[in-house]
Amino acid sequence: MINADTHDVEQMGRRLLKLLSTAGQMLCLACMVALFQHAARNHKIAKGSIVLLTQT
Repeated sequence: MINADTHDVEQMGRRLLKLLSTAGQMLCLACMVALFQHAARNHKIAKGSIVLLTQT
């Protein structure tokens, strides 16, 4: 009984971690897109650094 409970908690923890990492990736991607759009709007940043930003 106790083993099943701890397993359930472990599974929930893993799901939460996976969800958090996915949300983090989405946020990172959105941030990159915003940076790219900002850089494209004011052409002060060289094309090389834009490529650098999108690759990280």
